[in-house]
Amino acid sequence: MTVATQHDTARELWFETEDGPRTLDELFEGRERLLVLHFDFDAAGRGLPGCVREAEAWDRRLTRDGAAPGGAAFVAVSPVPLDAIVAYKWRMGWSFPWVSSLHNGFSDEFSGRRPSELAESRIRDLEREP
Repeated sequence: MTVATQHDTARELWFETEDGPRTLDELFEGRERLLVLHFDFDAAGRGLPGCVREAEAWDRRLTRDGAAPGGAAFVAVSPVPLDAIVAYKWRMGWSFPWVSSLHNGFSDEFSGRRPSELAESRIRDLEREP
């Protein structure tokens, strides 16, 4: 899958995952929809409170239901190094998929964040291109 951003022409996005590099299309896991939790950290490496609350709720829901609503795929995305994500995920005891967008600009382009909104996490519902 390629995406067109406001800053450039269509391009393929790659994410760092615990299983190696994956494209945005691969994050859909063959499904038509992908729910994306944009998770932000503060300067000290702590998850922002709104992000932590939302991540905990999604972890409980995914553990309880075994899948995201409507058969969608789910992934958390953060613009930080993968090793920081893995360590934080382990410390929090979460099991959902979480990837790094540090080198692809996805979080800046698709999160809808503005500097004044950094205390809020964002869920985006992406649909596979036909």
